Amino acid sequence: MAEPEAAVAQHIQGQEIKVNNKPTEPRFWMVWNPNGHSPTAKHWSRAAADKEAARLSTQNPGQRFYVLKAVGGSQAGVPEPSPIKLRRAAEIPF
Repeated sequence: MAEPEAAVAQHIQGQEIKVNNKPTEPRFWMVWNPNGHSPTAKHWSRAAADKEAARLSTQNPGQRFYVLKAVGGSQAGVPEPSPIKLRRAAEIPF
């Protein structure tokens, strides 16, 4: 089911990521270099991410650094452990 236009606009312009139209965590940006390591730092504003991309590009001439905005995400629940039934062994195998 598609979200109403107002909800989509609020989702895009708001300060939080929404799951089922409920805020789950603050919006953030990351800086990515296709030639380097995966991003690890969250930047809490676009300006901070732009500044970091500029800083990294001056330290790595000729390489590109992209500012990525988190627009959503997914998280699976933790599976419940299930018991394992064992049969009696004739002798210890080790």
